[in-house]
Amino acid sequence: PVANTAASSDGTVAYGGGIAGLGVITGPPKVYLVFWGSQWGTPGTKSVQGKGSYTSFSGDPAGVAPDTEAFFSGLGTGSDGWSAVMTQYCQSNVTVTVGLGASTCPAGATHIVDPTGGALAGVWEDTSGAAPTAATKSQLALEAETAAGHFGNRTAGSNLNVEYIIMSPTQTHPDGFNTLSSGGFCAWHDYSADTANLINVAQPNGTVAFTNMPYVPDAGISCGANAVNSSGTSGSLDGVTIVGGHEYAEWLTDPYPGGGWYNQTPASPTYQYEDADECAWITSGQGAMSTISLATGAFPVQSTWSNAAGACATAGIMFTAAPGNQSNPLGTPITALGVTASDPVPGQTLTYAALGLPAGLAIDPTTAIVTGTPTGVVANATVAVTATDGLGATGSTSLKWTITPGRPMIATLPTASALTYGQPLQAAALTGGTATLGGTTVAGDFGFTSGATAPGAGTSPQSVTFTPTDRADYSSVTGTINVTVHQATVYVIPNPQVVTFGQAEPNDTFTLRTNPGAPSSAVSAPKDAHYVAPICRATAYVIGSRTLPSPLVVACFGGADPNYVFDTSATAQLTVANAINISAASSASTPQRATAKLTVRATDSAQTQALVYSAVGLPAGLTINSVTGVISGRVSGAPGTYRVRITVTDTSGAHTTKTIIWHVENDVVLMRPKTQATQPNRVVRLGIKARDLLPHRTLHYAAVGLPAGLSINARNGLISGRTGYVARAYTVTVVVTDSAGARARTSFRWRV
Repeated sequence: PVANTAASSDGTVAYGGGIAGLGVITGPPKVYLVFWGSQWGTPGTKSVQGKGSYTSFSGDPAGVAPDTEAFFSGLGTGSDGWSAVMTQYCQSNVTVTVGLGASTCPAGATHIVDPTGGALAGVWEDTSGAAPTAATKSQLALEAETAAGHFGNRTAGSNLNVEYIIMSPTQTHPDGFNTLSSGGFCAWHDYSADTANLINVAQPNGTVAFTNMPYVPDAGISCGANAVNSSGTSGSLDGVTIVGGHEYAEWLTDPYPGGGWYNQTPASPTYQYEDADECAWITSGQGAMSTISLATGAFPVQSTWSNAAGACATAGIMFTAAPGNQSNPLGTPITALGVTASDPVPGQTLTYAALGLPAGLAIDPTTAIVTGTPTGVVANATVAVTATDGLGATGSTSLKWTITPGRPMIATLPTASALTYGQPLQAAALTGGTATLGGTTVAGDFGFTSGATAPGAGTSPQSVTFTPTDRADYSSVTGTINVTVHQATVYVIPNPQVVTFGQAEPNDTFTLRTNPGAPSSAVSAPKDAHYVAPICRATAYVIGSRTLPSPLVVACFGGADPNYVFDTSATAQLTVANAINISAASSASTPQRATAKLTVRATDSAQTQALVYSAVGLPAGLTINSVTGVISGRVSGAPGTYRVRITVTDTSGAHTTKTIIWHVENDVVLMRPKTQATQPNRVVRLGIKARDLLPHRTLHYAAVGLPAGLSINARNGLISGRTGYVARAYTVTVVVTDSAGARARTSFRWRV
């Protein structure tokens, strides 16, 4: 249990062997929060200090859940020097032994690493049942094993750097928390195989480390409420991160209690303090509880014991920039980015070291830049980088480094005989060449490809990038070779064209290719700054008969370039289409609901062809006869202007089009009266003027919005009557409908 007592100042010592080979957490720390029991209630989200939103629960009156999540999410971010204090602690490895009773770490020992980017790995509300009112140690351990399975950590290896924090709901008393008989603690941490501490559970996922985290606000000031912030909501949560951070620090330095780092006092050798116990509940002076600033907010924490400083500290050597995981090919010289660390003690010079670097690499102790040439293949090697100051304080971070088999380098260049202007260097033109891997010549013959092109005719040295065509795992190399550059022949490939009978053959653009059999080599853009694509066209003529000139001469002019030769001997393949002419009025006008008729006529240069008429865009109610071309019908479409596209097609597929503008007018024409102004209690007579474009139709008048006392004659449209006594403005709408259903509408203002 965590002892809530004044801190000792005797320092901590190391237990070198640890338990099950684990003395400290040596990989990136992962914290899983387990909200145990249905008492936590319905999940939601809540913002913490305006820095982000986190999972909240309806059964969490103090807001413990989002505050805890934000704290562990932010460790290793912002200006978190508190996490760096723990990185000075270490454990033995295959090459270095940390002896029992050691108070410093020897060079090459494996250190705790900073939780760069946050330690929170997952959140789970276990609602399979209610959490026990007073859970035992074994019940807590069993919940931790269940959580390991839930998060997919089902092997001992996957749980080595993992802490499961079992968050009990409010008004529960796990292991007697906040009770008179056994409530003298705020939290504690242990592991599922600790039978000496009365834990007896199966371990299907291997041994897991866990923390018993009660609902500490239930204990008030006894577990840290208002310990840093004197009042308010934030003060009531002080104990959450003070206690949670305390157990996290002790888990890092002693994951399986009894096998990590402790203070062993000469006066009481049987009672030991872990690094956080050493500095618990200090309220003033060196090591006093304080707030640390993370990217996710500001949170109160206790200090932890620093052997390097010889005191309780809230800041250690912190790595402020790290290059992340690395991957490099074998045999390739590298200069990796260095790391950057800061020391809370002013004026200290840091010395860097790296354990586990791939063979052939070394770190500069002053700049922390890694250089060298890898000499062996390795996958995901763990590299621990430490920074040590003149006082012996140490900080540590880690990364993964992979050295791939690499790609052999081209050692000697091939030779080239000739290069055609504007074309890639062909593999067939290259012979010879060797490659090396790590300084050793690789036997074998291989071809090369290159994207190089010559700038001009003649013999010229060319800078060429060579890549073996038959060995994709070989790297490329750049070198200079001499080539003879030849002129490139541009072939004119006329496109198949359609010309219309009786019309001039258009000057269509022809395709230019430097190889008549390879469409991919079409010349579609200048090959260099001097090249201008020539203009090519067929000799213009009029198709006056069914017999075509043969051959059709293609002429190219313009764009002269000494590096290109143009072949203009090609002939074109032409198709002669029948010529169809359409005669019809270019416009038509029809009243709405009137009968319309318009005749479209067409002729074909081949008189034996049958013609088919079609139209799109006709006003509703009109159709075209596909044989005669007559457009007829009764207009039912809305008034407006229609663009009617007429198409005439013969049986050979030849066709032509003509556009007619068709106006549909409204049947009823209604004049809009001007604004009226009348005194109250006056006799009024106003005639509404309207007419119908079609004869033999009667009109019907109606009006809404008239001033009080006025009405409209439905037969002649006369508005008459005596205005009322109330002065106001009216909007009058008049609707006129003819006997066929056509109507017109207008509105005007009338002020009384």
